[in-house]
Amino acid sequence: MIATNYGIMGNEQNIITSPIDGIVLGMTTIPAVKPGEPVCHIAQPTRKMSHIKKALNAVPASNICRKAKRDLATNMSLTVAEDRATDTQ
Repeated sequence: MIATNYGIMGNEQNIITSPIDGIVLGMTTIPAVKPGEPVCHIAQPTRKMSHIKKALNAVPASNICRKAKRDLATNMSLTVAEDRATDTQ
């Protein structure tokens, strides 16, 4: 699940899901989007999440990439569809 789509009167219309497992790179901040407009951009990693986390944790704390990760990634979660919930770590 990526987001919930609501109508103009606040009633839930549907849940927007990703066709792939991945990492959300960015999401729209515009409160209203038209059908067909992107809601977010998703990267599909070629490595396991455990390898990615290990590489990120190996970066020195003084590195600009580590600082950006700490400052920008304060509210992230990994969501995997139930039928694909195998080896996401």
